[in-house]
Amino acid sequence: MEELRAQTIAQADLDAERLGPISWTNETRTLGELMGGRWPRNPRVINEAEGQRLTKSIQLFGQVKTFNVSPSGKLLDGHQRSLVWTVLPQYGPDFRVDVRVASREGAEGVILETGDGFVRARPVDAPQNDVQAGIVAALRPGQGLAVGLEQWRDPSWIVGDSRDLDDHAGGLYDFIFTCPPYYDLEVYSDDPADVSNAPTYAEFLAVYREIIAKAVAKLREDRFACVVVGEIRGPGPGYYRGFVADTIAAFEDAGMRLYNEAILVTAVGSLPVRTGKAFRATRKMGKAHQNVLVFVKGDPRAATEAVGPVAVADLGEGVE
Repeated sequence: MEELRAQTIAQADLDAERLGPISWTNETRTLGELMGGRWPRNPRVINEAEGQRLTKSIQLFGQVKTFNVSPSGKLLDGHQRSLVWTVLPQYGPDFRVDVRVASREGAEGVILETGDGFVRARPVDAPQNDVQAGIVAALRPGQGLAVGLEQWRDPSWIVGDSRDLDDHAGGLYDFIFTCPPYYDLEVYSDDPADVSNAPTYAEFLAVYREIIAKAVAKLREDRFACVVVGEIRGPGPGYYRGFVADTIAAFEDAGMRLYNEAILVTAVGSLPVRTGKAFRATRKMGKAHQNVLVFVKGDPRAATEAVGPVAVADLGEGVE
């Protein structure tokens, strides 16, 4: 594996030297052009709740995030957003949106899948649901690609109630990653079993803790879990409920320890306009971030060894 990794990095360096580094230019494309470049085997299927959320966001704020495309027109990022854009009556296939266009395709034999400073590459002719050797590449402007080898597999999606985890998922797993419902901040359906419909925060929290405990029990020893959560306010004066702290307590009570925290900065959109009025009236600040919490089950060093080596781009290289 290490020899193959070294060969992959060496090949990427040769490709960068031969073809030049990947850069991005800002352009506009029509929605019709974006739809023509969609990846037909994209495993994500947009559900009704996500469609409604994206529709509301587009109607309120317009385009917040650019689409990323390859030189040949393949849509690298924004499949779900492009689908919602095309069904809104005020837009059509000739409506133009902002895009970022890669200067070239990926290294020989691969195509880019995402942008925004990081690119994922996969073999062009990779059969669906087959394990293939792909590469994850961190873009270093002007310096080509830093590449790490990974094994990827098209995911299997299991639909069901997380409280019945034992019925849906047997065995043990290597990683937990989730962005759970923020209680009633968004109600995803009218299903009584949907935790966003819980009558009270206390009832939501009880189910939430139950699900976390079952998920942690399915996690192998010496492994990590990553959770994206954000603080939410209650009714009336709008006091914070303490959802982030409750999440930490739930994972620690289930046998994990908080190990890392990062801040995910989200799109600002019209927040400054909306926040001004609220701050003058009640001194409430607007929030444009979420908390990324990383927990460890067992020994952090053993968990790191279980994850295996990773390639980290030296973002400071070449910066004076």
